[in-house]
Amino acid sequence: VTPHCCSHFLVFLRMSHNCESPTDCRARFRAGNAPRKPTSGLCPGYVQANVAVVQKSLADDFQQFCEQNGAAVPILYRSKPGEVGCPSFTAEDSDIRTDLPGYLLFKNGSLSDERPISLLEYEWDDFVTFYLGCSFSFEKALNRHAIPVRNVEQKKNVPMFATSIKCHSSGSFQ
Repeated sequence: VTPHCCSHFLVFLRMSHNCESPTDCRARFRAGNAPRKPTSGLCPGYVQANVAVVQKSLADDFQQFCEQNGAAVPILYRSKPGEVGCPSFTAEDSDIRTDLPGYLLFKNGSLSDERPISLLEYEWDDFVTFYLGCSFSFEKALNRHAIPVRNVEQKKNVPMFATSIKCHSSGSFQ
């Protein structure tokens, strides 16, 4: 999903590494000791999420976009403006601004060249974080039933496909 926002700032999560527990992963991310690659295969048995952070002025449109396209972007949790944790899924000390190995920034609807490992420099009161369903969450269940997860075995990202099926638009999100 590529959101198109004309004059706004948008952040998408970029995940990575080789940890077993969420606490271990967060510590490695905060220390900058995690390679920037997908987190598939990490923290087996825990829910993983894709993350989109939008300005609060765009949050209702983004939520409507997700709800209208629930198969592609299911919402697990929507934060309050300025909230840095996800009480439903993460530990009390989690902080979305530091707990990922890196971030992709979209500015004015385009992917920026910036690849920060922290978002602490941004005034967070104006942002809402969406935690979205991720296929990485069910890899352990597949393995438990002797169904191999090829991308994990090959240490690659999950396969993704371009489609001609259009998403339902909402506001500036298409």
